[in-house]
Amino acid sequence: MIEQFLKFCVVGGSGLFVDFGITYLCKEWLRLNKYAANSLGFLCASTTNYVLNRLWTFHNENPDIAGQPLREAPRNEQGRPGGIRATTARLPERTHRGAGQNFRG
Repeated sequence: MIEQFLKFCVVGGSGLFVDFGITYLCKEWLRLNKYAANSLGFLCASTTNYVLNRLWTFHNENPDIAGQPLREAPRNEQGRPGGIRATTARLPERTHRGAGQNFRG
């Protein structure tokens, strides 16, 4: 149980890097709107977290792992809009404090 929790934390930490990396790439290199860039970063991170947790943390041995997200998407998508709203709502706060220089739009 402890090992599974630690793996879950590692996957979550990797999601942080995916989220910030995609957001930075989209905002700074592709010149997307800060909200669009943040939404893409969040969607990529939540997708990679889902796949990594299914395969590595929880050892899903189902050979149809590629088709599972499509079947489970309606249930999983219910939480994503709330997560996107929560992360995008903090953009102006981060920019005001000066911590989010890359998020100025």
